[in-house]
Amino acid sequence: GELAEAPFPKLVVSGGHSAGFDAICDDLAERIGAAREVVEGAGHEIQCTGEPINEALLALWRTPGRRARAGDNGATRGRGAGPESPLVSRGGD
Repeated sequence: GELAEAPFPKLVVSGGHSAGFDAICDDLAERIGAAREVVEGAGHEIQCTGEPINEALLALWRTPGRRARAGDNGATRGRGAGPESPLVSRGGD
């Protein structure tokens, strides 16, 4: 579909609180060619996790091969999640 063909990076994020919902997110990410992340600890309020969701977004935006934007320094992947972070990568990037 149109979203799968879109030239911008895509990310599907879930909270890791529901196996069924995570399976749906896994399928969606595969269908649209998106990176897939699980940010545990906030349920449906993933945006409230702060640093873990910010790290997931930075990693996506810094992925080599994405379209450069004005002011972009071309950096590669971000710091990633530390050992104590609730960020769990599901691949796709």
